[in-house]
Amino acid sequence: EVVEALEALGPFGAGNPRPRFALPGIHIHRADVVGDDHVRCILGGSGPARLKGIAFRSAQGDLGRTLLARSGPLHVAGHLRADAWRGADAVELVIEDAARP
Repeated sequence: EVVEALEALGPFGAGNPRPRFALPGIHIHRADVVGDDHVRCILGGSGPARLKGIAFRSAQGDLGRTLLARSGPLHVAGHLRADAWRGADAVELVIEDAARP
């Protein structure tokens, strides 16, 4: 429902950027390279909730290396999108940046 409400704010572009979210102190529970250069991961905090994430064209850069290292908490920023791959009704974070606290 949240992603649908955010999409209603569109269309997005140069004059209307997508809403971005900063998630502080997130842990990378799993990370791997998919395709040619994308990093897919599972994000979460200290509780059981998890969020899928993807960082496009990042595996060879600083962002990808940071995500793949899976060491310690990170501040992660990006935008949410619906993920309907294989019929799933889920949400994922398109990761645009990450930094150590």
